[in-house]
Amino acid sequence: METNEHSSDWRLFHGGAYGRPGHTNMRVTVNSRNYLYFNEAAFEALGNPVAVEFYYSERLHAIGVKSAEAKVGSAFPCYPKKYGRGYYIRASAFLHHRKLIVEGTVQFNRISLDHQGMMMLPLHFVTRVGRGAR
Repeated sequence: METNEHSSDWRLFHGGAYGRPGHTNMRVTVNSRNYLYFNEAAFEALGNPVAVEFYYSERLHAIGVKSAEAKVGSAFPCYPKKYGRGYYIRASAFLHHRKLIVEGTVQFNRISLDHQGMMMLPLHFVTRVGRGAR
């Protein structure tokens, strides 16, 4: 097999094809209005919370999301989407505090959930998404 002398120039695209993921796949996006959108699978994985708390890891360069009681001072309320399914969270205060600027809409890839209920949204693995053809 021939080796490619330019192999170090290639970077894997970590996203997937446009289109709706299956109902079993978690999908989380964030848009330029700083709204995080969770599909039903991702929201259920968090335990269908009324509110969440946000965390940030410098080392992992990732956002952490964990369910919380609505009356906790650091909690952000969850709202059902008006059209379609899923939920959204207004995350402006958190994103501005962390100086995380979003242009357009991006989808988080490689979403994981730890044994303590923390959902990890890695910022190294995002894909710009849009409405596409309808």
